[in-house]
Amino acid sequence: MNSPINTPLEAGLLTDALIRQAVGTAAERGQPLAIVLADELGIAPEAALELLATRLFLPLASLADILSWQTAFEVLPFAECLRHKIVPMRDAQGALLILTGDPLYLGVRTIIEEKLRDPAQWMLTQPDEIEALLARHEETVHALDASGAEGGTPVGSDEKVEDLSLQAISEDASTVVRLVRSTLHD
Repeated sequence: MNSPINTPLEAGLLTDALIRQAVGTAAERGQPLAIVLADELGIAPEAALELLATRLFLPLASLADILSWQTAFEVLPFAECLRHKIVPMRDAQGALLILTGDPLYLGVRTIIEEKLRDPAQWMLTQPDEIEALLARHEETVHALDASGAEGGTPVGSDEKVEDLSLQAISEDASTVVRLVRSTLHD
């Protein structure tokens, strides 16, 4: 006895023609491919993403997976991650993973991999998860920038900062240097 058809993939509904059409529609609308396919097939976006992962032979990262991994923005410039909507992560064993919420961005895979020192496993996840991870990292960067500015020293600056405290000004031997520093202090 044949088992019932359970998914659009098994039913042959996720055809190359449908994927090509959905790719064009996704590009026109500026929406992730899974959202467009979900609309076309009448299924949930999560199910569409799972179908894409199966069809493209890519592992699917769950929220539980993502929460157990660490972001690895040190391997790629953050601006590039934002532009391509990808998030580099490391799993518990230290393996490099590149998460994307939209397989349309897999076209940049070669470009990204050339910039990486370590081999990476590409994975699909919900587009909302990618947006949340990127937003959280951006907030962290802004918070670090703000804390560096409040402390008077820019974060990551290698330049020597002149001490313009009243004590340092009064300890200087040169009258001219004391005058200039006191003027800068005021």
